[in-house]
Amino acid sequence: MSFEYRVLCCHVAVDVAILSGVEIIVIVATYLTGFQHPLMSCKSFNVSFLERYNEAPMISQHKICTTSGPLLFWIIIHVFTCLLALISIYKKSPTFLSGLLIVTSMDLLMSLAYLVVLLTFLIVNEPVDNILLMFMVGVVIFKIYEMLCARRLYWYLQWKQDNLMTPRSALVKFGGGENRNGEEENVDDVFQF
Repeated sequence: MSFEYRVLCCHVAVDVAILSGVEIIVIVATYLTGFQHPLMSCKSFNVSFLERYNEAPMISQHKICTTSGPLLFWIIIHVFTCLLALISIYKKSPTFLSGLLIVTSMDLLMSLAYLVVLLTFLIVNEPVDNILLMFMVGVVIFKIYEMLCARRLYWYLQWKQDNLMTPRSALVKFGGGENRNGEEENVDDVFQF
């Protein structure tokens, strides 16, 4: 392993595998636990329950939170590209890694745009949820790091694939030619290119 293919203390393949695995685990855990992330839209409804016909109905308040369709589609694309990145690391091929690079760069641009909007609200003294602001700063830092690692991994896997495709027995032998003085020279130099 070469030094330039390391980020912090690990090889870029390990970093991208950990980042993709963490992203998949967080998305699946968020979905399974019903965790309310800051980008959800929630509505409260008053619901009345009738337990018995001769008693007064009970009224309770229920909260329904949903994620918008485009955001849900984007989350599914994230899971899919993270799985493809794990397959790319396993197969040592850069072809499946391009999807992660595209999605991560688009996600970074959207997160930066959203962060700029939040910072603009702060400048003009509009109320901004501090949790949402810290969440977006964390997402931007995470996506920058993921983009750097994925890009280095792409070039590393491309270099490995190019080295596997080069011929190993391309030997050329010089000899039997004339030098500048017109004399026959017998050179037995062998080199590999």
